[in-house]
Amino acid sequence: MAMAADDMYEDEVDLRTPLLQLGDDVPNFSCDTTQGFVTLHDTIQGKWVMIFTMPKNLDPISVSALAAVAKLKEEFDARNVSVYGLGVDSKMNHKVWVSDTYELQEERVNFPIIVDDKAQISKAFGLVRPNETDFMHALVPCMLCVVIDPDLKMQYMAHYPMSTGHNYNEVLRVIDSLQLTREHPVCTPANWMVGEDIFIKAEVSLNEASERFVKGFLEIRNWFRLTAVPD
Repeated sequence: MAMAADDMYEDEVDLRTPLLQLGDDVPNFSCDTTQGFVTLHDTIQGKWVMIFTMPKNLDPISVSALAAVAKLKEEFDARNVSVYGLGVDSKMNHKVWVSDTYELQEERVNFPIIVDDKAQISKAFGLVRPNETDFMHALVPCMLCVVIDPDLKMQYMAHYPMSTGHNYNEVLRVIDSLQLTREHPVCTPANWMVGEDIFIKAEVSLNEASERFVKGFLEIRNWFRLTAVPD
């Protein structure tokens, strides 16, 4: 049965709450996409989610973003991450955008693009200035990438200017860190890459560290302890 436009956003009150911050619960929303209707909370089903926004359809950086994420889709799949684009435009225009991406970048867009033509989700993400009657003129000129964990918590938000495309290999690196630190009491250094040593969190006692990190660790200070990535 077709869904009325007014029913597309289940938690409309939540979507008008103050801007989402890291650690916040992400509100549920149901919306149309280029691959059919989705409801966020139902769609995740224990997965991680990455959503990246593109304020303009006919924009070279947005096309390059679609192509870059499509090329890395298997990498996201391997990490159990569902990928969504999000654009403030109609479904028809989004489909034209998908065709343009293949024609210009020779990459097939193999993930859904959310149709946020009323900017309701964009408002929740803080991409629409308040107290504006015309949301198309109130869009914040930036591109946003967010990562949501299986508990529906916001874990990563990166705002880029309209002149600079995201580095989606960096997003994968962040996801690797988020998933590792979710499972173990560790944190990853600056510029860390998979396979490199990590830090044991400062609040972990010496006894607990000895029990948990069977590969051993190097303690330089009681709060500065390096160890290999656990199996």
